[in-house]
Amino acid sequence: MQKKILEIKNKVMHVYKNLEAKSGRLFMAIVITPTLCSIIYFGIWASDIYISQSEFVIRTAQNPNNPSIGDYAIASSLTTSAILQDSAVVAGYIVSMDGLKEINKKIDLIKIFTSSDIDIFNRFASFRWNKSPERLLVYLNSKVISVTVDPISFITTLEVRSFTAESSQKINEALLAGSEDIVNEINERTRRDLLTFSEKSVNEAKQNLEKVSVELVRLTKQGNQNTSLDFVSKFQILSLERDAAERRMGIALDALKQAGIDAQHQSIYLERIVKPNLPSYAIEPYRISGILATLVLSLMVYGILRVVLTSLKEHEE
Repeated sequence: MQKKILEIKNKVMHVYKNLEAKSGRLFMAIVITPTLCSIIYFGIWASDIYISQSEFVIRTAQNPNNPSIGDYAIASSLTTSAILQDSAVVAGYIVSMDGLKEINKKIDLIKIFTSSDIDIFNRFASFRWNKSPERLLVYLNSKVISVTVDPISFITTLEVRSFTAESSQKINEALLAGSEDIVNEINERTRRDLLTFSEKSVNEAKQNLEKVSVELVRLTKQGNQNTSLDFVSKFQILSLERDAAERRMGIALDALKQAGIDAQHQSIYLERIVKPNLPSYAIEPYRISGILATLVLSLMVYGILRVVLTSLKEHEE
């Protein structure tokens, strides 16, 4: 074991002596070369990245009518939960395959992100031939699209990074338009469910009223002039049931009428706060920061390596 350790030390010292003997090639290899590569990449090669940002909020049309304090707190809590849920649905759509398909109907994403004007490290499918929708979705979510929902203000921020100002704005606008379609679909589904439930309630109330009315007519025909206590008792019970059925029918009809009125209005809205902007200059990449970060990291690695090699040399001596 000790023999192997000595062999490793000897090899390391041999490399160190060779590097020291060759006019500071260690510094050249560890610091100068990476920094020069960083200068070439960030200064010349790296593609400009334009960021288009937009903000929107999902609002609900539900407002409690003169609620008590307790009821208002409950309604407010439910509304907040619904807004967050709807915002999450929209945010999920933006980064989903459905969102990708919607954009592709308007914009040729493959053409945009496989352009030879984009450097190979940022270009889509630069090292692979796989240009499947699944790979494109991964690329978009890792490099292009960023969406966040503020849990306090409920504001959703959408950022799109692209390599031209026009494409970043167009993609952002397409995603917003698709999000508005999703909100409209939610509204339409809510309308259908509301009307379906109301119509079902009316049909059930109508069937119940018809059933009670038929039984009452049958009892009347059977009884004729019979005024026995049994007949009177049954007649009174059925009359009460008919009155109750008529009231339920009236309530159900009013609910259906109100559902029809509510169906004409949106239950939730997507309100644009900040429209997708057309970037006037490229914010990324951070060229100077990238170069300085490479230089600092290289110097740290060089310093650590020098300390280690010097320690090995002193131990060897």
